[in-house]
Amino acid sequence: MIIFILCCCIFSNDYIKGRIINHLDIPIENANIQLANTDISSTSDSNGLFIIETDLKDSFLIISHVKYKTRNIKVTDENNITIKLDEAVINLDQYVVTGMRTQTYIKNTPVLTHVITSDDLQKSGFGSVKEALEMSLPNVQNVMSSHAGISNEEVKIQGLDNKYLLFLVDGKRVSGEFAGNLDFKMLNLSNIDRIEVIEGGMSSLYGSSAIGGVVNIITKKNDKPYNLSYTYFQDDPLITTHSINSNINFKNYFYGLNYVQQQTEGYDLTPAAENYPYPIKTLEEYETNSIEHSIGYFSKDISIDINYKDYSNDIFLYENKLFQGNDNPEYYQIYKPWIPKFQDISYGFDLEFYSGQSRFNISYNFEEYIKSNYYFNYDEENCSLVDCTNRNNLNSQEFINASDERKNFLMQYNKESKNNFFTLGLELNSDSYSSYNIYHNEGDYQNNGLCDEIPGTWPIEYDCLVQSIFGAKDSTENFNKTALYIGNQWSLVNEDKIGASLRYINSPEFNDDYVASLSYMIKKFDSRDIRLNYSKGFRTPSIKELYYNWYGHSPAIIGNSELVPTTNNYFSASVQTRNIGYDYSFELFYNDVVDMIGINYTEDENGTQVAQYNNIKNILFYGMNTHYNKKFNKNEIKIVYNFTQPVSDDNEALELISKHALRLNLNRNIIDKKLSISFNTKYLSSKYIYLSSDKIELEDYFLADMLLSYNLNDYLKFKIGCKNLFDYKDDRRFLDFGNDFLTSYDPGRRLFFEMKFNLLK
Repeated sequence: MIIFILCCCIFSNDYIKGRIINHLDIPIENANIQLANTDISSTSDSNGLFIIETDLKDSFLIISHVKYKTRNIKVTDENNITIKLDEAVINLDQYVVTGMRTQTYIKNTPVLTHVITSDDLQKSGFGSVKEALEMSLPNVQNVMSSHAGISNEEVKIQGLDNKYLLFLVDGKRVSGEFAGNLDFKMLNLSNIDRIEVIEGGMSSLYGSSAIGGVVNIITKKNDKPYNLSYTYFQDDPLITTHSINSNINFKNYFYGLNYVQQQTEGYDLTPAAENYPYPIKTLEEYETNSIEHSIGYFSKDISIDINYKDYSNDIFLYENKLFQGNDNPEYYQIYKPWIPKFQDISYGFDLEFYSGQSRFNISYNFEEYIKSNYYFNYDEENCSLVDCTNRNNLNSQEFINASDERKNFLMQYNKESKNNFFTLGLELNSDSYSSYNIYHNEGDYQNNGLCDEIPGTWPIEYDCLVQSIFGAKDSTENFNKTALYIGNQWSLVNEDKIGASLRYINSPEFNDDYVASLSYMIKKFDSRDIRLNYSKGFRTPSIKELYYNWYGHSPAIIGNSELVPTTNNYFSASVQTRNIGYDYSFELFYNDVVDMIGINYTEDENGTQVAQYNNIKNILFYGMNTHYNKKFNKNEIKIVYNFTQPVSDDNEALELISKHALRLNLNRNIIDKKLSISFNTKYLSSKYIYLSSDKIELEDYFLADMLLSYNLNDYLKFKIGCKNLFDYKDDRRFLDFGNDFLTSYDPGRRLFFEMKFNLLK
């Protein structure tokens, strides 16, 4: 009995049991529990449970996890404790979605990835995702042009425009487009945690269009029980934004709401005559509204996320009219006979199952991008004789002109072990594009669904206001693809990593094809990581590029059913150093693009001038990218330089590419976490464009911004600054011919302001 009592006294408290959870009471696996000042440690299991030896004499437990803030807990007489960890801000070990199409640490990915962090966004005055890309990565170049009186936004990365780039939001493809370009207004900064950019081909895992790279926008995942924030941003005349973000987390359930309104009255760098009938602005007046809902459930075994988004973009175009209905004729302004409206509706779900180190994902996403024409004066009243400012005098109608519908179904399995990461996926894509005739108020003259001549009119008139792009008849074209992809990443004994992936593509329109990628990461040189990459990518022609037949445009736009997919062979080699407070990378790239799709101006069999899609045989891009980031004391400096050299016999492929691009950012913390000042500048060397047979050079330029950021408290934050400090505007805007193409479309020096109000609970 004495021996038993002694044993109980000695051993009854030589260990402690506990459970590690997050604020939502979800178990945290693989948390490290260390007994302070000893080598004794333990690790939590999948249920968050652990056991560790201790004699309970003023001991401290140090609980740490890569995703959570470290806690020090004093050991008490309790034998079974629960420890709650708060989520941490991850710096060098941020999650990125890259090589294996799933979450992995940036330091371990064999594909060089650039991240525009939430800290970068906080220290900037960016008003849009497009501006964030332009200013953060200087080889991302802005290209604007006017198509049917509407400004098209386009970017180029390493010489390739956004038709050859894949844009994702939380890993889901964004495909809304106009005139072949992404509608960047669909993407907003109000709820972004970071933007990940992978330059170079990634088609083997991500599919078509990832020839020039992948831009993945990661939204915020707020883990507070309740959150509500409002942001007001004004950068007049470019944009004014109101955004509301809210989320509720209750046990294992969550709901999120994101609403964004953007508007501008636009501006014109090339003002036309005061009474020009149809004034065209550099940036038209527009208003967008976007509302997004997400609801879901998650646990340690399963998660489901259901989302819905409705986006609309109303563009306002005007015309000048001379009203002669009184004794004093005068000019007044009304809406143009037709104005464009766009809507994007998307919804989908993600279902994930977890078992140990395995993950199985099923997702479905639907997106429909609708283009409509709004007819302010559908009955075509003579506004020179009728007061068209009085809506009661007019009949207004709205008609759908086109609909771009895309469906994506994905199944993916991931298995992670100590030295291996395996990915297997099946992807089904179904795309359809519908185009419709829009008729005058008298309707379809012959009731045959075609555009017909109206007898007795001279010059000849047709019964269509707008023709379908498919031969002036209502029609729908379809395109389907099935893909199977497989990838693996091996960790070698010396911590080097090898990644490989292969994709098989099957499509009824084209022959079966294979694309692949191979990467090798060398980690044995202290803090320097060396990456070697090769990838073969592809981009299948769009439905419009294949089947366009639109003689209602001048010149006529003709598709080409003989087009073949664009392919490329991409090589890169890079070295990167990452330390606390210091980050440097240097990369060489070589991108050989074959059969890039472009426009060839020619004549059809009737002698009519047409713009027809064709394959440009060979285009080569090579160059280098380097960046340097250093933090010291309260200062931070970031320098990014890019060199891009295009080589091609086709002039179109060489247009609007600056060989040299430089970005410099200086930041000073005046009061830690309270007050900071930033200076940001970007330089682009000259580029050129062909107008008819003339080669026009667009001059080099640089833009500079300054920003003051002040955090009053956890609830209220302010930014105020000046953009385009030196008021740069291209003098070509005064030309009579070619002033649509400028080296920069910036409206000049201006103040901007942002206020963010957070209500946290």
